[in-house]
Amino acid sequence: MRSIVVAAAAALWLASTTAQATSIVATLPVFYTDEASFLAAAASARITLTEETVENLTYPTVQSLTQLASGLNVQSNTALFPHSGNFCWGQSGCMLLVNPVEGSRLTFTFDARTMNAFGFHTGDLGDVGPTTFTLQTPQGSASYVFHYQADSNHKFFGVINTHRAFNQVVVTGSAPGDAVGFDQFRFGKVSPVPEPSAILLMLAGALAAGVAAHRRRAG
Repeated sequence: MRSIVVAAAAALWLASTTAQATSIVATLPVFYTDEASFLAAAASARITLTEETVENLTYPTVQSLTQLASGLNVQSNTALFPHSGNFCWGQSGCMLLVNPVEGSRLTFTFDARTMNAFGFHTGDLGDVGPTTFTLQTPQGSASYVFHYQADSNHKFFGVINTHRAFNQVVVTGSAPGDAVGFDQFRFGKVSPVPEPSAILLMLAGALAAGVAAHRRRAG
């Protein structure tokens, strides 16, 4: 009997530990370097993405942008200015992090406070020398090493966390003197699923409407 009790207790402990581990893993962000995979994951998670192309922006050299119509905000500890050309992705304009120094970083925040997904393109990354590029959210980070490549080295980066929304994304790692373009940002939140009580109310309303229609026809 004692062995059965011990075995049952061990099974309960294992189940509890497994559940806790699963819960922790579920709250970690997933990082992407392939745009198609990022978009597919966002669609699967019911995340509606907003796009900020940073096209046709006119502003002086600044260290922060807080007036973008999409609700994306950017804070830098070095200079930012609008650019067009091979630093940009697809269209004519982008945002350039110019002449970064050791420890340069960009911090992205949102008017809507929190997001479940964030992605963007870079241009000319790593054309001065090897670069370790890092994305960080409050729940976790990922780093990527890029060896020297010629101009127009375009890359995509994205992060999704469907279980815990994040309030900022911090980007670091441009090599000193390696200006990098940032373009075509996408970000969004998981669409809310109706609560069971709301679903029941909807069904009750539909049933009541059906009964009323039946009575009118019968009368």
